[in-house]
Amino acid sequence: MKRPAPRQGTDPLELSFPSGIDNQANSRNRAAAQAQISRVRRQRLVENLHRLGPAPLFHLLTDLGAGKPVWPTVERYAALPADFIRAYGGDRFPVAVIRLVPRGSP
Repeated sequence: MKRPAPRQGTDPLELSFPSGIDNQANSRNRAAAQAQISRVRRQRLVENLHRLGPAPLFHLLTDLGAGKPVWPTVERYAALPADFIRAYGGDRFPVAVIRLVPRGSP
């Protein structure tokens, strides 16, 4: 029994060949592969963020706490040049200056 030809305008993921070969069995594998790719991409973004150091990570968390969208913000920070930031001391917090005041001073 011959399968009917695919209808024009059908979802390209549903039918991938003009012969009408059904590709739905492969779509589950494709979804699993896509999930794995997304997971690995997020891992690489986190590795890049870690290279930036504690100060940029603090600023990222501050932006996320202010309600910025998570993944676009993470991608923006992960794209920053870690070597440049480190060379100019942007990877560290500024030194906290503590001023000691003798007792009895105003």
